[in-house]
Amino acid sequence: MDIVIIVGENDTAPYQEKLDAAMPGRFLAAALPCGDWNRDLSPWPAPAAFKKGGAFAGEAPSFLPALLGAAEKAGEELASPPAHRIVAGYSLAGLFALWTLTQTPLFDCAACASPSLWFPGWTGWLRARPLLPIRPRVALSLGDREEKTRNPVLAAVGEGVRGTRDLLLSRGVPCSLRMDPGGHFEDAENRTVQTILDLFRAEESPS
Repeated sequence: MDIVIIVGENDTAPYQEKLDAAMPGRFLAAALPCGDWNRDLSPWPAPAAFKKGGAFAGEAPSFLPALLGAAEKAGEELASPPAHRIVAGYSLAGLFALWTLTQTPLFDCAACASPSLWFPGWTGWLRARPLLPIRPRVALSLGDREEKTRNPVLAAVGEGVRGTRDLLLSRGVPCSLRMDPGGHFEDAENRTVQTILDLFRAEESPS
């Protein structure tokens, strides 16, 4: 069984139900609630992306122990060690999930649905940052209208997502990218589930 920690959620029951319907008995989902996304899920400080939004405090390093604790607690529910430990998230939580793979070897998979890879400095930082000595898997997804926003900061998300995919692939990291219909604020729960499943669809396909 695989453990999947869904960042930014309080209740994993809908996620667990959908995951079980697709791959019965494969996943144990656990939630990692987050009180302030701009503070806790941003990897470094950055200006606000919206006129009425707050700045990003860059406290992801301080929030990381909560993720490790959630994974440890979920592991205690299993009779044997999990086959994979997956960190998953939507939007800024998707950015945090991918950032996590550069910080700890505990997770070997990241499912990043509509991740905020427009975040200032992200692509350059990742290019200069070596991944940890594990062989992770990454699944990315993006709404096909997300980069058509009038917000110049958020409009960079397509370039950021595709650039991240290409960089990971160049480093030998298996990384998929699926395009979903719609903008950013559509069907977040199902998109997250489908991105988690994307990590393992190749295993399920007949050879």
